[in-house]
Amino acid sequence: MSINHSPGTPLLRLIHGDLDQVVRLGHLSIQLAPQERPPFAVTAVAVEQDTALVLDEEPVLNVPHSSLKQLGEELEHFTEPVPGSVLVQSGSPYRLYSVVHDLEQEPSWREEWVQKALENLLRLVERQRLSPLALPVLGNRFGNLTPERFVQLLCNAAQAFPPTGNVKIWLIVPRHDIHHLLQTLRHCSAD
Repeated sequence: MSINHSPGTPLLRLIHGDLDQVVRLGHLSIQLAPQERPPFAVTAVAVEQDTALVLDEEPVLNVPHSSLKQLGEELEHFTEPVPGSVLVQSGSPYRLYSVVHDLEQEPSWREEWVQKALENLLRLVERQRLSPLALPVLGNRFGNLTPERFVQLLCNAAQAFPPTGNVKIWLIVPRHDIHHLLQTLRHCSAD
C-alpha cells in the first residue's frame, strides 16, 4: 500500500475526541468534561446542597457575629429551603445551591428532588441569564445517584421545561464516564 504524500504536507490528521462533542436538546447545549478540563468559562456553578445548608465546603450563610443574641434571633427566623429548590449566591461565578438532600431523612436524597432541582436550575439559568452553567452530577457527591440516571433526569427536565433561548451547560463528569454518558444524551436527544 502506498500513501500519496506531497512534500511539506503533514501526515497527521486531527481526530476529535469525546471532550469536543456537544449534544443539543433544542436550545440547550451540553458538553461533558472532567473537572480538571473545563471546556469554557462559566457564569454560574451548581452545587449539591442540603436543607440545612451545611454540605458545601464554603459556608452558605455568612452571619456577622455582632452579638449572640442577634445571632439567636436570626437563626430563630431561618427557614430551611425545601428539597428541589435552588438558592443563588452572587459572585464570580454565581453559586447555585441545588437542595437535593435532607439530612434528617434516610437516604438523604431522592430522585424526585434532583429532578425538581434540575427543572428549577434550567428555569433560573435562562431567566437570570446565568449561562454557561457548570453542572456536577447532583445526588452523586453525597448520595449514590448514578451519572447515567442523572443524565436521564437532566433530559426529563429539559423536555419538561425546554429553554426558549440558548443555554449552555458543562456537565462535569469523570473522564472515564464521558463516552457512555454521551451515548445516553444522544439517545435522549433522539426521543
